[in-house]
Amino acid sequence: MVRKFLSSKNRRGGRPAKSFLPGALRKLSINTNYTHITYDNYDNFFRPSNIANLSVYFPFRNMSLRWNMNWREGYRVEVETVSNGWPKFVPESFTHTMDFNWAFRRNTTFFLNARNIFNQTQGEYRGRSDFRNRWVQTGAIWETGVTSRF
Repeated sequence: MVRKFLSSKNRRGGRPAKSFLPGALRKLSINTNYTHITYDNYDNFFRPSNIANLSVYFPFRNMSLRWNMNWREGYRVEVETVSNGWPKFVPESFTHTMDFNWAFRRNTTFFLNARNIFNQTQGEYRGRSDFRNRWVQTGAIWETGVTSRF
């Protein structure tokens, strides 16, 4: 059974068919990764050590939805300074993006793209997370439209 599952090919893209999932869920794709970085140079410690991503792709008939999530731990970006005695940090972030496409005609597609859906703020702080010295709030970015090919 396992050999038959692994060797069976889907007509589109040559991917193995997910025969254990019911109906429309057979085309569902989930991708994850986690990265843990150990640095060997002192200057490289000013970067995140833990990063994780999750992506879910679901095509259904003439529509498709992709949802991406990215998590990055908070990290220190400089040593303590003489002026205030506190090192500078970048806070943890957890961002979401989404792409939706609907081909409602043969050559025409409606799309909706969203970035930073839940308005994740970015910036830097010193010592404690409530001592913000740089605040960036780009807001959620939404894009929608219709594309056609002639």
